Amino acid sequence: MAKLRNLMTGLVGNSGGFTSLIEIGIESAGAGDAQSAIESRGRFLDNTTDKDRIRTFIQGNMALQAALRDNVEDVFELFSNALNSTARIEGTMNLNGGATMANRLRFMVGDGATTAQVVIEAGYHTMNALGNQIVQQLAAGGVESVNVAFGNNYNLLLTNALTSGLRSQLVLQDYSEGTDSIFNKLGLLTGSYFGEDPLVSGGLAVRSRSYVNATTRVGGILFERTRSGGSYDRQINSLSDAIERGEASVLEYETRLRRKFAAMEEALTQYNAQAQYLSQYLTQLNSDSSGGASG
Repeated sequence: MAKLRNLMTGLVGNSGGFTSLIEIGIESAGAGDAQSAIESRGRFLDNTTDKDRIRTFIQGNMALQAALRDNVEDVFELFSNALNSTARIEGTMNLNGGATMANRLRFMVGDGATTAQVVIEAGYHTMNALGNQIVQQLAAGGVESVNVAFGNNYNLLLTNALTSGLRSQLVLQDYSEGTDSIFNKLGLLTGSYFGEDPLVSGGLAVRSRSYVNATTRVGGILFERTRSGGSYDRQINSLSDAIERGEASVLEYETRLRRKFAAMEEALTQYNAQAQYLSQYLTQLNSDSSGGASG
């Protein structure tokens, strides 16, 4: 609930004129009053679910009405801006005339999940040949999400664009051996590159829907908690194991107490037998003494 509330009340990094609900006159119910904020449970405008009352608040919200009247496209973008994230690596070398390699270039390209090796042999390669070789080897290595193109200055461009709600990534490492490298021949800098965070750039409604879908889908948080063998089952099993261990401990303690009680009863029986023997002995001794004195 807190995560979803933060997604709805956070800023949106889009190109429109509005970046938050507050800018169009929508605030959390009970804003400024701690108790009211607690009672509102994350509702907007007013602490109510009555449709007529909410409609009255909307109609009387001058900031919202002005935004809908004068900047409806910006309001639309505030809610519906796509969850795009594009990681980009731009080379700085003009490859229009091709490139000649004194040694083999060997580098790794990854999209955050899969990595592929690219090898450019020593010798001359045209710009198109370079692009085709990189595309083919990325595809062979399973990194098909990375797009290879050339910019206006005939510089090499590597991009990884996602619309899934995940943040895109590109990883580039150079393993060339020799004087030539992907830096001085292709103008590429190694490192990890990230696209924009879709939970910041995405519209309020779109990113909230993405979060709800990710939470409720198969493999999501709720699924992992409620499925057979999920976190709830593991917690129940853990509690059951703790109860069993507790019961076993109580049973063991009871057994020890019973052994001690049995030993105590045995000792008491021996004590009683000894006391009875001593009593009989003393009685006999007194009887013998009395008989001797009378004689």
